[in-house]
Amino acid sequence: MLFRQFVDDDLGCASYLIGDESAGRAVVVDPAFAIEPYLDAAERHDVRIERVLETHNHADHVSGHGRLALEHGVSVSIHLAAEPGYAFDPLADGDELEVGDVALRVMHTPGHRPEHCAFAVADRARADEPWLVLTGDSLFVGDAARPDLAVAASDGAHDLFHSLRRLAELPDGVEVYPGHVAGSLCGAAMSSKASTTIGFERRFNKALAGSDEEEFVAHATGGRTPRPPNLDRIVELNRGPFVGAQPELEPVPDAAGATVLDVRPAETFAAGHLHGALNIPVSGTSFATRAAFVLAPDGHNMGAVCRLPA
Repeated sequence: MLFRQFVDDDLGCASYLIGDESAGRAVVVDPAFAIEPYLDAAERHDVRIERVLETHNHADHVSGHGRLALEHGVSVSIHLAAEPGYAFDPLADGDELEVGDVALRVMHTPGHRPEHCAFAVADRARADEPWLVLTGDSLFVGDAARPDLAVAASDGAHDLFHSLRRLAELPDGVEVYPGHVAGSLCGAAMSSKASTTIGFERRFNKALAGSDEEEFVAHATGGRTPRPPNLDRIVELNRGPFVGAQPELEPVPDAAGATVLDVRPAETFAAGHLHGALNIPVSGTSFATRAAFVLAPDGHNMGAVCRLPA
């Protein structure tokens, strides 16, 4: 089985390339907009990416499924509850997708979003039992997803409670590969470790401790960070139609009337910057999320990385 994890250090998002090298076939799960790493890896391993599997409509980044579909003819699969505005193959609980000897079983796990699905992955060249599970935004390493980004927090938390316990029924040795690691706003206590096991999380993850549903809901709905203001816009873009490659950026000669975002290091910004400019270093973490709190989604915004005039 071919298995590759890709982690965006800025947002803490994880995506996956899974396939069967002997069959020359592969799928990508939750791709980032920058699809080049998947294409490069597929070329190195001599596999063809034939499908994108989305665990859900993402709210923190624009998915690369549109680019893969438009530029490479790749089909996209997502649960019907996502209500996508693009051509797609619907996923349903219990479906099994075969990629050569690799099988991905769909587990509908609502909570973070109503359409959310996890994928239990088996390498049938070795065994029919799942080897690993891609949990998306449900079970994290040391934490669980927030339930308040798509529905009322209490409704999402009730669904998440049952989804997590369904995942916890998998055997102890099943490896857990989540859709986020530390750095995301989707969970406050998640680890920067890239994977875990069902057995370890069942023993030590507080979200799986206890069987009182109301206690879980009370904990899951309290003390969350604010919802990012660009959340609904990103979901709208990911729901469709497909978003393709964007045109190259061009220099803008006049910044009059624009909100200028200076992305240089804070020390450099402090030494001199355009009057009224805002500073969020692109070299830091959660750049996109922090920028969303200061930039109007449809406003006249500019990034500034150029040298200041003398």
